[in-house]
Amino acid sequence: MSAAAVSVERSAAYWPLAQKAEHVWLDCQSGYVCVWADSHYIGRRLQFASAGLRAEMADYSFHDKMSSWRNRNSRDARWYHDENGGGASRCMNNGARVSDLGPGSIFDDGDKMDSLRVYTNSTSC
Repeated sequence: MSAAAVSVERSAAYWPLAQKAEHVWLDCQSGYVCVWADSHYIGRRLQFASAGLRAEMADYSFHDKMSSWRNRNSRDARWYHDENGGGASRCMNNGARVSDLGPGSIFDDGDKMDSLRVYTNSTSC
């Protein structure tokens, strides 16, 4: 695994339901764009920080796995439905977060991320 990404496992049973979304997203440290395998910032997490980074989720066994995200980087980021920045994409403005991308949410984009880009500034999206 590269220095640009870190994988962390956390059991959903560890956090009481009422505290999941309120506290678990704080696990994403300042300076990182974090993505979680499950909604409400639980499950496996990847973190990305490098400006200009382009990451393929297959390299991290995270192909079509993201269900929530948080951008605590000072730069915007964008995730893509397909590899190599292809297909539909969604902006991840710096400071923003989404706790549920799954069916029934306003996004309905859960488990569709194949690649990610961290921009070099906060005005790219």
